[in-house]
Amino acid sequence: WAPDSSAVAFSLITGPFHGAIAVFDLDVGVIATLTGAERSGVATPGVAAEMGRMDDSPVWSPDSGALAFARSELATEEPATTLMRVERAGGAPREIARLGPPEPFIVAGAMHWLPDDTLLFAIYRSGPRKGQNGIWRIGTDGDDPRQLTSEQESGELGLRIVAVAPDGERASVYAGSRLASGVSQADVYALLDTASGKLTPVSITAEEGALLPAALVGEIVAVSPPRFSPDGTTAIFAVGTPESDASWLTFMDVGTGEQAMLGLMLYTSPVTSFQGFQWAANNTVLAISQHDIPVLLTLERVGSA
Repeated sequence: WAPDSSAVAFSLITGPFHGAIAVFDLDVGVIATLTGAERSGVATPGVAAEMGRMDDSPVWSPDSGALAFARSELATEEPATTLMRVERAGGAPREIARLGPPEPFIVAGAMHWLPDDTLLFAIYRSGPRKGQNGIWRIGTDGDDPRQLTSEQESGELGLRIVAVAPDGERASVYAGSRLASGVSQADVYALLDTASGKLTPVSITAEEGALLPAALVGEIVAVSPPRFSPDGTTAIFAVGTPESDASWLTFMDVGTGEQAMLGLMLYTSPVTSFQGFQWAANNTVLAISQHDIPVLLTLERVGSA
């Protein structure tokens, strides 16, 4: 969604390994294709011309006036991934930065355009040069590229970004390789300081003697990534145990880490394990339960606490 809620951006697959950035404008009711018309003229043996270019991972600028995206080139002499920018009003996309060493499809998951005009994104290479794997930050003009996390330093394999707080100072991330195992584990999810690169694992705090649901027997761990409230002060996620499919909503004060468990049991879908809950501006929370059934929850403040 655009920050002003006027449009939705997505990658439109127009052929095998060929995709374009498209925008659906709610007021007009029309899909406009912003990229993809141009094709590479350099042929690579074994790669058909229509398989030459994939544009994906679109992200809106804070003012909803432009989009950044990742472009993977295959029909070239040196397949590569490039960060690109295109104006919502149209025009030719322009290059932000070419990621090296050259290799296509190395931007992992969604990118995020922060309030200070920098892009936050993850790189994952399955082959050599894994020293680049991790979370990166770069200016939207290609200046000051910085690697915030690396596998060697953090020990986290295949980090992915789920969400960023409205002020851009924190991001919710998860270790993709461990989450893919399908087994609930501690420290899969973390909060990232987008300035320093510090990772703070989401650990579960329960005061001694606290009354917990009977099904929470054994080690209690987070089973979904934190997602931020519209004002960024609170995060919401689910907790559970490896022995149970049930999960419970938990709120956390982002500044202090203080947590409160809501007495509501859900059976969350694997989709929630990757995307978490989505907290809308009208205090409605979208959850995906087992069998991919959407659940809408309305939050109401009780008292002044």
